[in-house]
Amino acid sequence: MNTQFKKGVIDLCVLALVKQNYQTTYQITKALKDSLGVNENTIYPMLRRLTDKSYLEYSKVAGEAGAPTKIYTLTANGQRFLNEEINQWMHFTHQVQSILGDTDE
Repeated sequence: MNTQFKKGVIDLCVLALVKQNYQTTYQITKALKDSLGVNENTIYPMLRRLTDKSYLEYSKVAGEAGAPTKIYTLTANGQRFLNEEINQWMHFTHQVQSILGDTDE
């Protein structure tokens, strides 16, 4: 998939994954790698940025390998932002689809 397509939608995907109960960095990273081919070097800074903006918060729990694991949750501010972004995304994709027309050819 084109990298430019991904850039504008990855934040939205991260917030949606956390809302769907993908809580750990590993779960979020795996889901984005598997579905969009996004690598870890993109995801870690994004999680920090979304946390700094108060869209996500995390707590640390003991991990299996001894190192603490971050468990992310969506904040109320993050839920509002996610709802706004989903509405904008739906409008945008509808507009693009209307320009593209029937692509079944």
